[in-house]
Amino acid sequence: MIWNVSYGSEKREQFIRAHAKIDPSGGVMYSAMHFEWTLKRAIKKLGKSPTRLLGEELEKIYSFSNDKNGRNYKAIWDREISKHHKRSALGTILGNLPTIKNVAMTTRGKVAHGNGPITDAEAEQAIDLYLNACRKIRDFVKQKGEDVDTKLKARLDPKSTVTNQRRF
Repeated sequence: MIWNVSYGSEKREQFIRAHAKIDPSGGVMYSAMHFEWTLKRAIKKLGKSPTRLLGEELEKIYSFSNDKNGRNYKAIWDREISKHHKRSALGTILGNLPTIKNVAMTTRGKVAHGNGPITDAEAEQAIDLYLNACRKIRDFVKQKGEDVDTKLKARLDPKSTVTNQRRF
């Protein structure tokens, strides 16, 4: 329900903050999921590759930036967005990428993989980092004339022999 596009990312963030008051660890996981969802939506909205192919590629991504083979979110962002828009490097947009990686993602890892307990303060910091990053990504996408909370427009593969044209 809350992961449907029509639910809205801002409403989802309100839900996450409310849930985090009851379950801080759950709030960390929800905010991490929301960050990944927002990142994927931004790439799909602003990317240049055919939408279907880009979606299939993103479905196989599990690393933010550690995969050296270019199969990570940061590499795809660089290829699909930074390459085509000025001042659009993920670190530039977020402003605190090292902190997100070193604090929020580490906290998420502790929760997801049982790598130690976290305090409520650690959870709150991670949630704030993730949700602020989501807001910055959402704002960037809006500046480019798109909205992460609307239906995707299909970009077709120019090499494809299939057409979506209707005859009237």
